[in-house]
Amino acid sequence: MFSARTMCRVAIACFLVGVLCFGSAGCSTPSETGLYPKTVAVEVVGENVCVGCQLKSEHGAKAQCSIFKHRHGLKVVSAKDLDGGALDWMHGWTLHYLDNVKCDELVNDPDLHGKRVTIHGNVYPDARMLEVESVDRR
Repeated sequence: MFSARTMCRVAIACFLVGVLCFGSAGCSTPSETGLYPKTVAVEVVGENVCVGCQLKSEHGAKAQCSIFKHRHGLKVVSAKDLDGGALDWMHGWTLHYLDNVKCDELVNDPDLHGKRVTIHGNVYPDARMLEVESVDRR
């Protein structure tokens, strides 16, 4: 029969093989693993939307933006990191703007409501927040 020490080594080896083969091989994106980076510098393209109005039109939410003000965010169409690598796992996300002076025009300029914009900044995936560094209106 095998010794307890040998059985322990076999068990550890099986565990490690399982982790290596099944824990990561088929899960290559953060949306599949649920593990997002703390922050990622991005160029993100999307539609500047009022999140309340969007939820009201798509899901019947009882948003009252005309009374309590619009809460803008970015409905992501595409995103890439600063090396140009696609961040497909962000497609379809709604990112909320981190309040700062650089997002002021996105929030307060009515001409940008519902418009497609390109934003450079930092995304905090766990919070679905976008820290705006610059905005391209094209």
